[in-house]
Amino acid sequence: MVRKRPIREFNSLDDIELRKAQLAESFKADEKEMRLTWQYINLKEENASINDRISSAISYGLMAFDGVMTVRKLTNHFRGLRNLFRNK
Repeated sequence: MVRKRPIREFNSLDDIELRKAQLAESFKADEKEMRLTWQYINLKEENASINDRISSAISYGLMAFDGVMTVRKLTNHFRGLRNLFRNK
């Protein structure tokens, strides 16, 4: 079931400007939250131990290998990359 949003009625230009200001504040708050989240995700540990670095390198290597194997299986199944994205 699709939820319908209520239709907002604007009676004057002041109402429109007020809503525009509210949306701008909301966008700024969301942008700030996304920026902080992105910084937290990409935070690198300065004093990571050698074990952590090796573990991270192995993890990234396995992810890359998994991606290559997935692409290889898809290309073999669809007989080429061009056929993979072709509409039938």
